[in-house]
Amino acid sequence: MKVLILSSDPRQGAGAERAVSNIIKALSNKVEFVVLFPKLEKTIESAHDIAYNAKIIEADLPWNIRGKGIIKNLKRRRQLINLTADYINQESPDIVLSNLSIVWHQVSIMLKVLIKIKAKVILRFGNPLSKDIVNRSFIAKKIMSKYINQVDYVIGNAPVIIDELKAQTNISSKKIKLILNPVDIEEVRRKSEIALDDRSYFDSGKKVICSVGRLENQKNYSMLIRAFHKANTSKKYKLIIIGSGSLKNELRALAKELDQEDSIHFLGWKNNPYNYIKNSDLFVLPSLYEGTPNALLEAMACGTTILATETAGSAAEVVDHGRAGMICKNEYLDCARCISELMEQDAKRQNLRAAADIQIQNFSLEMKGSEYFSTFKSVLN
Repeated sequence: MKVLILSSDPRQGAGAERAVSNIIKALSNKVEFVVLFPKLEKTIESAHDIAYNAKIIEADLPWNIRGKGIIKNLKRRRQLINLTADYINQESPDIVLSNLSIVWHQVSIMLKVLIKIKAKVILRFGNPLSKDIVNRSFIAKKIMSKYINQVDYVIGNAPVIIDELKAQTNISSKKIKLILNPVDIEEVRRKSEIALDDRSYFDSGKKVICSVGRLENQKNYSMLIRAFHKANTSKKYKLIIIGSGSLKNELRALAKELDQEDSIHFLGWKNNPYNYIKNSDLFVLPSLYEGTPNALLEAMACGTTILATETAGSAAEVVDHGRAGMICKNEYLDCARCISELMEQDAKRQNLRAAADIQIQNFSLEMKGSEYFSTFKSVLN
């Protein structure tokens, strides 16, 4: 069985790319993989070294079409479809798996509608459709809603994604499946044991809260900072935020405004965030929306107590609906209440960690890999 994955540059190391890496790791002894992604116009600031057991094709593709006018955009999109079809013809895969990108999803649909490729086509969604499609053109929205049923199968990694696809497109219920993301538990735990370069955040005698994610609106860090301010009136906690993004200065200013600049530390991008997570007392995921949050799975694998917002995709399913972690409302007062409760109750944190250690096994490479493999076989049959 040969699967060609249409993805973004795997060296970016974000959730979509880590999911691809884990799917390949899980099935590399059963499936021949090829990963096709567009060459970026600029160098990645924080590139990851990705060692895929797969053929990698970094292709010069007409990817960025915004601001070029409708006619030019359509011509470049048709060029992208034709070039992708050429790569598919060269590789002759049994399955084309489009990974998360709405652009790749549109291309994949058109490969079935216009080019009529022989390979089976699967779309994999990692965010609710309403969030991914909101700034897209009318044509793009029409393609997704009207022609999505032309593909062979659709995978969503959160119940909210499945619900939106059924409500907003004509996709047949027989063609859609929920598969939450896999996590490489052993690799995460190995990296979490590596000694920290700087232990100053953990040697001050204060308990530490950690969060990892891009500093963008989706990750909802302004809410977390306000919740931390409410819970940290006595200044006995620290909050470390790992990640980079366009809101860095705005979030720093908010921390200063709330007189928390000495308690909130922005560490930037880290190639290995896992040893920071492991040494923390609590991991918080405050997202406005997600699919399956990889950061949450990885924090559980590190053995750190979990708190996540109810809007963070499949967070409730990941933490077994509150039995292996805590779920709060997406507003700062309830988040602050949960932070205070967890930080002050050592026994409760320990009980949640113990349950999470069992729950995380449901997301192992073996468990989720078998779900993907059975789906691939089902599509081919």
